[in-house]
Amino acid sequence: MDRHHPLNASFHGSMRSRDSSSTVGSDAREKIKDCFRKFIAFMFTQVGVGALVVCYAILGAAGFMHIEKDSPDVQLHEVRQLRQNCAEALWNITITDNLFNETAWVIKVDEVLKVFQNNITAAIHTGYNGRSAEDIWSFPAALMYSLSVFTMIGYGNIVPKTVWGKIVTIAYACFGIPIYVLYFCNMGKVLAQSFKWLYITAHECSRRDDTLFEDGEMQPVKRKITVPSTACLWVISFYIVTGTIMFGAWEKWNYLDSTYFCVISLCKIGFGDFVPGANIADSAGGSHLKLVINFIYVLLGMGLVAMCYNLMCEDVRVKVRELREDLKNCLDDITLKITVCMNDTKYYHQKNSRNVNGTATISVRSRTMLPVRLRRVVGHEGRSNDALFQPAARAPPLSQHTLVFFGGDVQDYPELMQAHRDNRNYIKWNLENTVRMLGHNFPTKHILAVRPSRYVGGSRIEYKSFSCYDNFVPSNNAGVPEHTPTHSALHHLERLLQGVSSRIKSFSTSELVEAFSPVSLPEDIDIEDLHNSAIHAAAAAEATKSNGTKAQAGSSQSADNVLAEHKPESDPLWWRENFALDETQLTLVGFSKGCVVLNQLIYEFHYTKTLTPGDAHMMRFMERIVDMYWLDGGHAGGKNTWITSRSLLETLTRLNVNVFIHVSPYQVQDEARPWIGREEKAFTSLLKKLGAKVNRYFHEQPGMTHSLHMHFEVLANFKKMQDSIPASMPDTSDEDA
Repeated sequence: MDRHHPLNASFHGSMRSRDSSSTVGSDAREKIKDCFRKFIAFMFTQVGVGALVVCYAILGAAGFMHIEKDSPDVQLHEVRQLRQNCAEALWNITITDNLFNETAWVIKVDEVLKVFQNNITAAIHTGYNGRSAEDIWSFPAALMYSLSVFTMIGYGNIVPKTVWGKIVTIAYACFGIPIYVLYFCNMGKVLAQSFKWLYITAHECSRRDDTLFEDGEMQPVKRKITVPSTACLWVISFYIVTGTIMFGAWEKWNYLDSTYFCVISLCKIGFGDFVPGANIADSAGGSHLKLVINFIYVLLGMGLVAMCYNLMCEDVRVKVRELREDLKNCLDDITLKITVCMNDTKYYHQKNSRNVNGTATISVRSRTMLPVRLRRVVGHEGRSNDALFQPAARAPPLSQHTLVFFGGDVQDYPELMQAHRDNRNYIKWNLENTVRMLGHNFPTKHILAVRPSRYVGGSRIEYKSFSCYDNFVPSNNAGVPEHTPTHSALHHLERLLQGVSSRIKSFSTSELVEAFSPVSLPEDIDIEDLHNSAIHAAAAAEATKSNGTKAQAGSSQSADNVLAEHKPESDPLWWRENFALDETQLTLVGFSKGCVVLNQLIYEFHYTKTLTPGDAHMMRFMERIVDMYWLDGGHAGGKNTWITSRSLLETLTRLNVNVFIHVSPYQVQDEARPWIGREEKAFTSLLKKLGAKVNRYFHEQPGMTHSLHMHFEVLANFKKMQDSIPASMPDTSDEDA
């Protein structure tokens, strides 16, 4: 067949026209569907739902008014007939009976009136109120009826009488209640968010904010704020008072009845004994305006109830969470006290025990040079911290010197670390071993380790993984600091040193000699050796009780594998005369989380230098700080691990403090926390540019994975690395490596 036949061309042309018309029709249908989808999406927004509820109520009022207004008034005619029959019966009694017999007349009239009364009561129970259908179903009354149906208030003052009215009410309720629930939820969220924003704004404007330094400028400290339940109650109370005044004026109700109506309406009880609408309908002028205000009051009141419900639920959740945390902290504190008291009782019992020959056994603490635990040393304004103290092994060449240590998350008393699910793996790094190691590395310095004020991070004691130095720097429940220059960390440190000095002075000479017996440690002492020596000595002391002097000799021999006891060449309590830690030179060491205390002190250095330069006492105390060590600092927050503000570091430089920075790949090369490396680099480089006396050391151990073991190796080897690298050599860094 010829391809160019006219019939063939005509056929293809008709097909193209059909395709074209089909495409046009398809585009039109898609546009209609798209518009319909947009309309549905808009109707589910807050504005759309509110408009839908209003329109639905107006549409229902118009429909019910149209259906019920022209319904026959059967009850009205029946009541009129009853009234007429009663009047005729009374007239018949009057004209037929002897009027001079009053008693008989009263009896017959009373019977007729009782029948009339019972009939009227029955008519009222079936819905009669003395008004015609046209009077009952006015637009205000119909609007309130529609509102009572889909809000489920159900006043019951007017009800549909016709068959169609009842059918429409069923359908109206089935579709209206879901719309109202959607309105209730959406409007509650919108009003809750709006009111919360207003409350937070007013709260921040009316209170005196704590401030912090961020890049050299003062910034407010951000804390989570929730709307208290009392504020919600005040809002609802004010709304009810407004409705009381409004309905009392318009409906001629007293204030009690008006308050009663507002409460039962907002609570969706709806007894129906008080319903607005009668006097509003009777007023000739302004009835529609009052109707709109009345309708908006009830509808908006439902939204306020939803708002208060959301806000109060949030407040209750926060309060319950805080109460749960407080109870857990209280239980943990009680557990800690019991554990420590049992441990201390066991220690003192071992220290004072005697063998069968009457000679004193070797004290665990004196034998292994364990530091003294000082419970709840009081500092600034009632704050308190536990502390561990060990005096200098030998006299310094010049004046006395104190090293103050702030540990990391994992470090705690050995018995508590042993009870912890995870921390038991690092028990050799407990605070007691750390103090002994620092005492070996710094033999001419008193060693003071400050225990964090609390440990958080879980519901049970074995999950308490985050240390919080709240007495030095405000922190959240993960120990993340919220630095502020007015937290008085410097004052607390000074009072803490004074408190430790007072506690030590209160000991008798015999107690001090027994507690701080001088020992000699090998030059290559290791933290593992310290830990094992404490375990061996404790085991030896237990064996002494059962095996007598023979076991005592064995325990001494096992302990001497690491610690070699020697007799002091001079008075072991040489440091007790004029003992005052707050008047000695200070070296501050922060390890891991403990570096947040050193950062906080930099904030307060700047605050004291710039804003309170007249505080001569605190200025003298700051001058006693000669060395500051940052040992692999880090925490769970997303910033402020290292200080990067130029103005703060300028103040630190002017104090002429020796800054030592020791870092490892575990912190500064952590890909999950890249800000730590960036901030540490900025901290170090800025100090160098400002001319500070800064020394940086990078602890890289080839072949070792980035783990907590690498992290703790910084604590073990920082002094050894410093001693092996001359001061004139350039600082080792990860960039150089």
